[in-house]
Amino acid sequence: MNVHSVGRASRISVGSGIIFAKDHFIRVAAQDLILDKYSSNGSYRVGYNIVESIVSDLDDSTLQDPAQGAYNYTAPGANRLKLTPTLVKIADGDAASNNFVQLVKITDGRIEALNQKPQYAAVRDYMAERTFDESGNYVVRGLFPRIREHLRVGNNQGVFVSSPPEAFANGLKQTGNNELLVVEVQPGKAYIKGYDNETYIPQYVVIDKGIDAEEINNAQIFASYGNFIDAHEVVGNWDTINQKIVTLRDTQHKSTANGTFSTTAASGASLGTARVRDVVYVSGTPGSSDARYRIHLTDVKITATDKTFADVKGIHYDANTGFSDAKASVYGTASLSDSEFNRAVFRLPAKSIKTLRDSSNSVDTFYTFQKEFDFSFNSAGVGTINSTVASETFVGSGTLSDSRARDNFYVVLNQSANTSNLTGTIAISGNTVTGTSTRFDTELNIGDVISTTGSNALVINQIVSNTSAKILGTASVGAGNAFHKKLFQGQVIDMGGVGEQDAQRTVTINSTTQATLDIQETLNSPSSITATALVRMAKTNVQEATKSIVRNRLVELNLANNAAYGTSNLTGPWNLGVSDVFRIVSVRRKTGSFFSATSDGTDVTSDFILDPGQRDNLYDHGKLELKNSSTLSLGATDRLLVTLDFFTHANRDRGYFNFQSYPVDDSSPTGSNISTLPH
Repeated sequence: MNVHSVGRASRISVGSGIIFAKDHFIRVAAQDLILDKYSSNGSYRVGYNIVESIVSDLDDSTLQDPAQGAYNYTAPGANRLKLTPTLVKIADGDAASNNFVQLVKITDGRIEALNQKPQYAAVRDYMAERTFDESGNYVVRGLFPRIREHLRVGNNQGVFVSSPPEAFANGLKQTGNNELLVVEVQPGKAYIKGYDNETYIPQYVVIDKGIDAEEINNAQIFASYGNFIDAHEVVGNWDTINQKIVTLRDTQHKSTANGTFSTTAASGASLGTARVRDVVYVSGTPGSSDARYRIHLTDVKITATDKTFADVKGIHYDANTGFSDAKASVYGTASLSDSEFNRAVFRLPAKSIKTLRDSSNSVDTFYTFQKEFDFSFNSAGVGTINSTVASETFVGSGTLSDSRARDNFYVVLNQSANTSNLTGTIAISGNTVTGTSTRFDTELNIGDVISTTGSNALVINQIVSNTSAKILGTASVGAGNAFHKKLFQGQVIDMGGVGEQDAQRTVTINSTTQATLDIQETLNSPSSITATALVRMAKTNVQEATKSIVRNRLVELNLANNAAYGTSNLTGPWNLGVSDVFRIVSVRRKTGSFFSATSDGTDVTSDFILDPGQRDNLYDHGKLELKNSSTLSLGATDRLLVTLDFFTHANRDRGYFNFQSYPVDDSSPTGSNISTLPH
């Protein structure tokens, strides 16, 4: 019977060669191995099983002494270690002995891993892999990068001249190009993927500048102010433009409720200081005790012992002669809201910005801001405000709505005055005002102060009807008395209210640079009064303010009296008297008399660091501080001579700084280049 059988099997063949195993080089003969007789889908590890054996002269006569004629002829020789590699297979999942050296791993008939390189060549690779797994990539020394201009112009520290090409030791040879940059990497050593790499000369890598730009129009920057308190009883002229120091008081002022406004001194004791950035109307009738405002504070400092900001009850600003002291009482318990927005630095809506100009290099910037105007109301209660800067314009046109007038115009009187008599006569009993032929609804506002004698002052708290109203406190006035309004220094005027002339007060925007305010009051004694208005305005097409660099300014510190700045005179920090300081060049110490030359004393620069004074919300004076690691001991007779670099500010009326405010000039040794700018 003849039977023909057809099927699949699997075999592996390995040629002759040399392997490295058991610390020896072993010659192997060509070998074949049947993996499966009836399948080609087996899973095995295939390799050599290294059998160790000892060969003696009994097994191999060639190991006997071959010295014929000598007494030790055919004497036993040294035994030999024999390593015999045999090709074997180990089923997947079975354990292998220590004598097994794997060549290939087969899974389901397919080669999964193949070890065909000499094992001794993989030692460095194995060590590199281990080093990388353990430590990653790292620098041992050097390899500091430095960005340089590709084209050398003047003293800009560029690499290549424009013509002819200039060669470097590493073979880089190019013509300077102002559209490129060069990354210069200093010599050093590093481990990359576990392998050591060392360079002995600077390496240069040429990269493109980011000169392609996309123009974005109408990009918005949200300049939200935070860090505010809720306040009422707000009176007076707040200098938000210069952000002058205000005191934080432990007592409420109640300046509107008692009708004193700015005519009395601050209440209570000072707990600390702050600066007012903005005063924002929220609700109620301006000028009355129910009017609510947000007062935005910055640079808050509580100096009273065992006190916190929660103890603050009032705020006071001494506006000096000719102006009205500003006062406010805290509404509820003092707390600062939105403190995360306590900053005057605002993120631009893109990265890697080339310029804040349009494609024709023209400034196309618009923002709103607050500006202070001093002006006068005439005898008819009309005042005019003019903007003398064409780019600073009033918001809106024509007669503003009551809400817009209250939001955009904070108007405060700098003088006291009386108005003409209002319509009708009144009688007062307790806190009730009863009118005869009066027009309370159209001539009086909550918070107005009325008088029948010229000496009494009664604050209107509620208007019930044309002939009935309520006052704060009580009084007794007989029937048939004429009455008028008393206007006080520091009183806030409600530009959405009404006046003695039986008409609605108005704010009219006559043009982009002129506004007329009519408080509808006929003034006498005096017939005109001065006032101040904080106005929210728009600024258009305005270039940023600029900075100029001042090098090597000398500041001498007398440690015996530097405490006048509120700091320790021996341990610092020491006020340097200027803002926007960006570098300390040197510090020298001298004991006794003043410095007579910059070489006097000893150099102690390494003991100090700079506090530039630049904060998120203000430019404070720079300060000199001792390093924590310094062991320098200073005495009361010591003097320090500080040489520093700082920026002066010009065109501050423009209202903002940006990266183009800095005087970048890479070609000038006295200018500032990009790498030295503060950031």
